[in-house]
Amino acid sequence: MTHPRKAIRDYVKATLRDGGTLAGKDVFTNKKHHIDNDTRLPQIVIHTEGEAVELLDQAPKRYKRDLDLVIEIFAKGITEEECQDTLDQLEWQVENLLADDDDWNGTVNKTDLSSVKIQF
Repeated sequence: MTHPRKAIRDYVKATLRDGGTLAGKDVFTNKKHHIDNDTRLPQIVIHTEGEAVELLDQAPKRYKRDLDLVIEIFAKGITEEECQDTLDQLEWQVENLLADDDDWNGTVNKTDLSSVKIQF
């Protein structure tokens, strides 16, 4: 049996790889994925940051879990504006692909977009 966090990462990876984003098949689930000057970009890296757990029932024990899933998008461009445009397009593609399936093939009860950060 697969751990739910892995099932969620695998679902997101498959959805983004098969969804026709600008990153193509360059979607990874390794937080330590190495990006350097020779790396083909754009790329998407998916990982989990943490998980808040709340006890719902004592017997049998049931928990509510809120997982912090991080989707990092790496891009490059000739200019900062070109790079920003690529990041915006990829972020829009990721959002729409993940919004198409409310329960991510049964791996979650619901999803909420909580933040978007952009760094250069």
